[in-house]
Amino acid sequence: MTVSTRLWPVVYRVVFAALLLSIFLQPALVRAEGFGPFPVRNFHPIQQLVLNMPGDRAAVLKQGVLDVRLELAETASIFRDQGPQASVTMKFETLRSGVFLRYGATERWEIAMEVPVLYRSRGFMDGPIQAVERVTTGLSPARN
Repeated sequence: MTVSTRLWPVVYRVVFAALLLSIFLQPALVRAEGFGPFPVRNFHPIQQLVLNMPGDRAAVLKQGVLDVRLELAETASIFRDQGPQASVTMKFETLRSGVFLRYGATERWEIAMEVPVLYRSRGFMDGPIQAVERVTTGLSPARN
């Protein structure tokens, strides 16, 4: 008896158990009220300099419901300004990830917590963005 013939019954049992668990033990889904399947949030760093927190949902979770979300957003920012005394150029990418926890404490109160993590770098999107700009309207003057 080889290892592969002994392994197949174990693999079969694990796959069958996972299938049964996924069919019978489904968590309650919490819909994104008013946000749609892809919520849009403004992560532009210049506009967030004044602690601009994005708006939250108006609907409160029902009592005892826990909502856990993980969000990832990759943004490319470019800004150029020239004045009589100074010239400013900013060009970077930001990877923003966040864990969001919401719990319905009562019918009218919920407790929420967000743990954001930002990572700024030169990024990887410069090449594709420049290729699209060259094909469509020409390279943006701010990218030069």
